[in-house]
Amino acid sequence: MASLPPYDVLLPCEDPGLIAACADETTEADQALENLQRYHDGKPGFVVYRVAYGDDARWAEFVSRFTGLVNDCLKYDVHGPRLSENFLWNIQDNREELEGLSMGATRRTFKRWVKSVNGDISMTRYVACIYVDDEVMDSVLSSKTPLECETATEMMTQPAFAKIIDAHFGDEKEESEVDEDEDTSIDKGKADAESDDENEDLGWMMCV
Repeated sequence: MASLPPYDVLLPCEDPGLIAACADETTEADQALENLQRYHDGKPGFVVYRVAYGDDARWAEFVSRFTGLVNDCLKYDVHGPRLSENFLWNIQDNREELEGLSMGATRRTFKRWVKSVNGDISMTRYVACIYVDDEVMDSVLSSKTPLECETATEMMTQPAFAKIIDAHFGDEKEESEVDEDEDTSIDKGKADAESDDENEDLGWMMCV
C-alpha cells in the first residue's frame, strides 16, 4: 500500500480519480459556478484598480504573478479548473484617471461601475474591489506562487496581500450629507476632496 503524503504537502487536484470521487463535493469554486447567472457578464472576478504608476514592466509582472497566484490556488479545489474557464479579472489601468487615486475616490469610481452594469450587490464582486498601490505590488512580486511552495505552511506564510475596498463603507454618512445639502451649491469636486481626506485610510482590509 502506498503511504499517505505528509499532511503539510500540497497536492493539486489533478488526478482524474480524485476529481471523479469528489465531483459531488461542495466547495467555494462549486458555489461560484452555481451563481454564474448572477454576474452581469456571467464571469466572476474582481475589479482591480491600478493607482501606482511609473514602471510598466513591473506592473505587467505584477498582473501576471497576481492572476497566476489565483489560478494556482484554484488548482487545489476540485472544481477549480472549471471555475478558471469562467473567471475574468476586470483590470482598470488608466493613468490619467487613476494615478494616485485615494481609496475614497476609488470607492466612488467602483460604485459608479457597479451601477452601470446593474450589479447584484448580494455578490462579493459588486461590493468590494481591489486597490493596487506600490505596497501591494511589492508584496506580490516578492512572493512565491502556491505551485512554487513545497508545503502548505510555506504557502500560507508568503508576504503577498491585496487591499480590498468595501464599497458600502460610509454609505449612511453619505446619504445623510445628501439630505442636508441637496439644495446647496457646494462644488462637488471640493466636497469629494474633503471626504477623501477624512476617510483616506478607512473602509478597507488587507487580504493575504
